[in-house]
Amino acid sequence: MAKIEHGPSRPTKLLKLSWVPFCVHRNPIPTRRRSVAGDFRNCKGVEWEPPGERKGVRVDVDLHYREQGTGEPLILLHGNGEDGSYFEHQMDAFASRFRVIALDTRGHGRSPRGEAPFTIRQFADDLLAFMDGQGIERAHLLGFSDGGNIALVFALAHPERVGKLVLNGANLDGSGVKPSVQLPIVAGYGAASLFARWSVRAHRKAEMLSLMVNDPNIAPEELAELRVPTLVVVNKIDLTTQEALEALVEKWRATLPDAEIIPISAREGFNIAGLFDRILALLPEGEPFYPKDTLTDKTLRFFASEIIREKILRNYDKEIPYSCEIEIEEYREEPGIDRISAVIYVARNSQKGILIGHKGEKLKKVGRQAREELEEFLRKKVFLQLFVKVSEDWRNDQRQLRRFGYDPQ
Repeated sequence: MAKIEHGPSRPTKLLKLSWVPFCVHRNPIPTRRRSVAGDFRNCKGVEWEPPGERKGVRVDVDLHYREQGTGEPLILLHGNGEDGSYFEHQMDAFASRFRVIALDTRGHGRSPRGEAPFTIRQFADDLLAFMDGQGIERAHLLGFSDGGNIALVFALAHPERVGKLVLNGANLDGSGVKPSVQLPIVAGYGAASLFARWSVRAHRKAEMLSLMVNDPNIAPEELAELRVPTLVVVNKIDLTTQEALEALVEKWRATLPDAEIIPISAREGFNIAGLFDRILALLPEGEPFYPKDTLTDKTLRFFASEIIREKILRNYDKEIPYSCEIEIEEYREEPGIDRISAVIYVARNSQKGILIGHKGEKLKKVGRQAREELEEFLRKKVFLQLFVKVSEDWRNDQRQLRRFGYDPQ
């Protein structure tokens, strides 16, 4: 499947939250507080604009992105200091169902920094401009870490533009991070800010750390504005006490009364199956890709060749299994029996003798095991003939690769 790189209404959201309380007044880390309705100030008394009320929005950069697949748009948003390549191992799987777009956010990867503010809310504005520029009216968003923060801020401001919303490792503010981790970040931000005026490197570091100190500052009660089916997944319960866990569950139950709170421990495997069951229950049932009586879109020839290949892998070592290609020359179905004739191609003449073995014993073993499994798979008798031929250096021959069904590109 080709990969393309480009340069310069009821979404479901899944929150993955640490067990650490979000607002503890003894915590020296600044947290956003909201004492009265309409008061949009952080704990330092600095006003900020809530999502959907941004003034003077500036979008001055073209974001770099990687695109793969077709279908409904799925936008992947990476974390702090990373880029869209963070999702390189997930792109192929997602692309089988979606038009997958992995963005480099402003000042990350190959996207330019520009002159606009370096904040989560600006990144959300950039995402809106990107979607408008691409003609994307509505997209599913999957965000990790700061990418989750961007997705959440965007969904609060533009719920009509979001299909499904998956937030992994997002946070409302920095107080959810234990002090031993967050305090060095705050200290580093302060030090970098002092030297930012004279050092480009310090300025860059201060901007990155600012995302972890000053952003996104979303009040928990604001999440209730998203009228969607919500799962609050409380992970790492193996690291806390029952009392602390119960207090956290009650806190989120009061904040999001319509949400379902699911405690889990990924490390210990606790309640993982239950979490998957709840996610599946919320997913809409789609149209079947194939009729109910269709078990596979592969032919019997394909399964015969793969079963033979498996037996070769199990009975030989070193380079032999990786130098073999199986071609079904004949597959004849008869009442009560299937007759199969297969050729095993090897890359060198010396490999042919190794594959056949002394007096043909090794090849007979492969044939017997393959026949037995084919009979179990097909639930009928099988007559299997195996031949070994040399196709000199076939793995480096583009014509042979195409003949065997591989794309040499």
